[in-house]
Amino acid sequence: MEHYREISNNSKHLLENLQDLLKEKRPLVKIGKIFKRKLIRYYELKNEYLVYYSRQYSNKCRGSVNLSRSIAIPIKSPLSKHKFCIKVTTYDFSSEFYIFPQCQTEQHLFLLYFKLASNGEIQQALEKYSLNSIDQEIQLLSEVTVSKVYRSHSNSISHSTFQEEKLAIVIPEIKSIQKFCEPIKKDSEPEEQKPEIIPVPIPQIINEIPLTKEMIRLNGIRCLWNFDLNSAAEHFEKIREDDLRAVLHCAEVNLFKVLVTGRKSDVLKSSESLQDVEKSFSHTNEEFSDIIMAETNLLKSVLLLVSGQKLKAFITLRSAWKNYRKYEISLGRIIDQDILSRAYFGLGLFMLIMSLVPSSIGTILRLAGFHSNREKGLDYLYKCKSLNTSRSPFACVILGLFYIDMDPNYEKAENIIDECLKIYPSCVLFYWISSVVNWKLNKVDKAVDLLNTALQCCGKELSSKAAFIKYELGWFYFLRLEWKQSRKQFQEILMDTLSLSSELDSFVKEALVCGDLGEHRKSLFENLYYRGISTKKSNKGSWIDGNGTKKDRVFIPHKSCLIAQLAGCLAAQNDQKSEFWLKVTKISAATPTASRTKLDEEFGTLAQCFLKRKYKELLPYEIIYFLKQHTKLLPNMLTKIYHSAEIVINSLPNEKNGCVLVEWVSAKMLQIMALSLNGDTNDASFISDETIPFLKNIPEWARYIIPHTLYWCSRAYGAELRFEDAIEALNLAQKHKNYCFNIRGKILRVLEDMKNKV
Repeated sequence: MEHYREISNNSKHLLENLQDLLKEKRPLVKIGKIFKRKLIRYYELKNEYLVYYSRQYSNKCRGSVNLSRSIAIPIKSPLSKHKFCIKVTTYDFSSEFYIFPQCQTEQHLFLLYFKLASNGEIQQALEKYSLNSIDQEIQLLSEVTVSKVYRSHSNSISHSTFQEEKLAIVIPEIKSIQKFCEPIKKDSEPEEQKPEIIPVPIPQIINEIPLTKEMIRLNGIRCLWNFDLNSAAEHFEKIREDDLRAVLHCAEVNLFKVLVTGRKSDVLKSSESLQDVEKSFSHTNEEFSDIIMAETNLLKSVLLLVSGQKLKAFITLRSAWKNYRKYEISLGRIIDQDILSRAYFGLGLFMLIMSLVPSSIGTILRLAGFHSNREKGLDYLYKCKSLNTSRSPFACVILGLFYIDMDPNYEKAENIIDECLKIYPSCVLFYWISSVVNWKLNKVDKAVDLLNTALQCCGKELSSKAAFIKYELGWFYFLRLEWKQSRKQFQEILMDTLSLSSELDSFVKEALVCGDLGEHRKSLFENLYYRGISTKKSNKGSWIDGNGTKKDRVFIPHKSCLIAQLAGCLAAQNDQKSEFWLKVTKISAATPTASRTKLDEEFGTLAQCFLKRKYKELLPYEIIYFLKQHTKLLPNMLTKIYHSAEIVINSLPNEKNGCVLVEWVSAKMLQIMALSLNGDTNDASFISDETIPFLKNIPEWARYIIPHTLYWCSRAYGAELRFEDAIEALNLAQKHKNYCFNIRGKILRVLEDMKNKV
């Protein structure tokens, strides 16, 4: 009896110590991949991953190491201040590092942890340790009360097996052949000779516990959300023959690539994977398979939207909604928690999104059978999140985006995403969303750091193709007025978007590759510009159907906007090539395509206006303003805009007419805006008094600038309590109705507010 109690107490002590090891950051030494220098980092253990940081009290993750199939051996410590040391080598020897336990007990605990993590059994072990005491008591009671009847509790058997495995895998301490130089310095330390690797035989695992279908699927989902996509696919492939959910998860692996790259090849692979789900669905016997089919249609609609096929996407969404809706009344009868979370997610997603559409569109959607309920939708999504299953991360993504854009609560969005990053420390999507939160909070520098972290988490192969993340990164550089870095990102993305099936794309490729067009090609391009519309070289179907001119490319919405942003980078650097890219913007915006939007057309109009203007330096600032990002600029950046506008004003002749007047008013509008946002409304109102009398003489082709200028004049007047002047300016502004980047609705709202203050 005492013997069994002793075993129980040891197990409890082991569990308590093991949990303590997971909580604090500890030092490690790793060898740099490029210069082979010794680097000091601090790490935490999170299931099968070791997450490391630059500093002990830093919360910014520098990366993670997968401990699956890793080898850990005790060696003689190379540092005199540390008595114990463990050398860890990851799978295929891609990385090695050294950790320093504080005592022999900790060393045994670490070796046990790495052994379990290497076999993918760490979560099981924690559960087994916590139940060990109860199992031993049950086994003992069975032996005492039922004599000569040999029974064993199922958990007792598994723990007995685990104990045998632990005894069989003990590795004797091995002394290192070559010591490190002491003390260890930082990155500046010269490279030293790498110790000879001693082959250590891996002992055979005795009575290995087989993984169930659910456990394999769970491991795959963990890899999927940590963007270890190849490992995730391997897990799902093992069980796809008899698991419909695994077949769908295989499609999600390709969909995750689409969300990052936007490449046609990834869209095609995702479509093929979803077709496999439909084939498996036709002969499955799984209960609630209709929910899996609803998810399949939901994912298919995402691909259709990415490829610009909006009508097909709507029809597919309607089919998904019908399958979800029929389970709403029977949610209480679903026992499988994973299936229940899938139903919660689908119902919550549709009810929330449908509640956010304009009332005019909402009537059409209700006639089509959709149902909206914001409160109920949020409740379902939170229930899905709380179940901690395969759909919980998706629910967190939707909730995060909702609190960023639809119902701004940045603190709540940040808390949701940070909670997810603790579970999935290498998730690209969560770093991406976190960067958007910081961008909304005017923390552009931190947003850039988070996007760079997201690119690192993509891995070498995927990061080079991550067009969507690169676009966000380029745009954040643009907002920081770092034109060179922004231009580099935009050029790379634009090259990937070319289909080479149109006249325009051939000119764009030559300009990107060679830096300019040849003389003969310049004349051909001018002919295309005066014609105004780019034609196709050959008949081609939809974007996803493919063509013979280029097998793969990226789909970027608002392509004309991207080209205008590239032109803005060049204009800010006084590069004469900005005129070529403005012409490309105009042609792209005028060419009818399935993906062309109103925003593209507006940027085409803006490009046409700047082609008539002599000075292009103010183009990037107008782009920032018309994309409604001026409020994200820091005070020093607003000051820079003011001075850039002042330089243009001082370069103009004294006579204000025609194009000169357009340049002058544009510069004045930017100055009034910058001063108002910086709180210098007294100076802004003085410039407003000077500017308003000249607005009536603006040429017709540039009249878009008038209502925007009057709006900012009213803002300056209102801050200086000159409400009557503000109302007069707004009354003039509301008379203008048809112009690009229309703000008539905003003008009417501010006018009503000013009238209430009089």
